[in-house]
Amino acid sequence: MAVGIRSGRVVVPATETKDVVLSDLVGNKKALYRFFNSGKTGEAVTISRDGNVVHTLASKDSVDLSIGNEKLSVTAGAKEEAEVVYELLGLI
Repeated sequence: MAVGIRSGRVVVPATETKDVVLSDLVGNKKALYRFFNSGKTGEAVTISRDGNVVHTLASKDSVDLSIGNEKLSVTAGAKEEAEVVYELLGLI
């Protein structure tokens, strides 16, 4: 059982997407992550699981998401770069 990246901060240029978490958990195990949009630009970001949007995260807001054997990506808005902080909360 491995979780690729445990926590960090990423700056994503406008309209671009960056993979931030890769997970390879066995069976029904899930990792729980908290994502926070720093809000420096005021734009929302989208978070995708394996290419499918699962949440639009408003400026200065946070969301908790689970991940199994997947990847989570962040896409910045159309106008400016975005800064997103993410943290591994634990395994569930």
